[in-house]
Amino acid sequence: MEIVSSIYTNLELTEYISYIDAALLMLPSYSMVYNDLNLDEAINYLRDNNKKIILSFDKIMHPNDMVDVKPFILKYKDYNDIYFYVTDTGLLNYLLDLNLNNRIIYNPMTMLCNAKDLSIYNSFGIDLALSEEITLKDTIDIYNEVKPNLFMMMFGYRLMFYSKRKLVSLYGEKISKNIALDNLVLKESTRDDIMPIIENKNGTLVYRSYILNLFKNINQLQFIKYAYLDSLKIDNDKYIKALKCFYDFKNNKISFDEGIDILNSLGLDYEDGFLYKDSVYQKEELKND
Repeated sequence: MEIVSSIYTNLELTEYISYIDAALLMLPSYSMVYNDLNLDEAINYLRDNNKKIILSFDKIMHPNDMVDVKPFILKYKDYNDIYFYVTDTGLLNYLLDLNLNNRIIYNPMTMLCNAKDLSIYNSFGIDLALSEEITLKDTIDIYNEVKPNLFMMMFGYRLMFYSKRKLVSLYGEKISKNIALDNLVLKESTRDDIMPIIENKNGTLVYRSYILNLFKNINQLQFIKYAYLDSLKIDNDKYIKALKCFYDFKNNKISFDEGIDILNSLGLDYEDGFLYKDSVYQKEELKND
């Protein structure tokens, strides 16, 4: 298991470097959420510290984006220590055409939910991410059948919705109000949940109201190749403690119970997502049966 952290800035990289095996570098032009990362400096710093380099291409790619991204990928394709994290099928096919199979991590978000689909993609020799909206039992069963190299989010706010449209600005235009885009949250009138929302040049993103924390399941998930933690919208000091907790447990520096205590002491709102919840459609099928 490799501990992977999101990296939005070069300062974050220096703060997290001792507690990661790999860095997922957020790119202003090609990642959904980004900051002011100096990419070449980050790559050199990771090389100096013997950490894996993963470039994030996780935004929706339109035809014009594909024109721009191809020369960018060609710039880095011959560096065998640089990996490509992609969510777009068109970009995946381009990387496969370049014979970069062993350096691809493909995460189509909610689309990979069963062993048959996973086995097809696994036959390309790429690393993969299962949907985050299937149960722990399904995840384990699918892994045991296919035996892929898996990428899995273990800690952080989970993306719930992503649109290429700038929905907050469009809403502001509709109600004739200038809405500041900093530190936005969304709250429905019928629910107590407060959901972080981001609008930037790549579109609009809405996150679930809780922080996903799968540490209590880490012993059952030892087969995961990449255990991913995302710092987005989390207090940095608390995130560093969480990151160090996962890294220290992985390296046998703390016990499982110590890890639980550390994470509970941070005072963050955790949930385990869909690990123990079948989808609505599965429940309806069971009820009809």
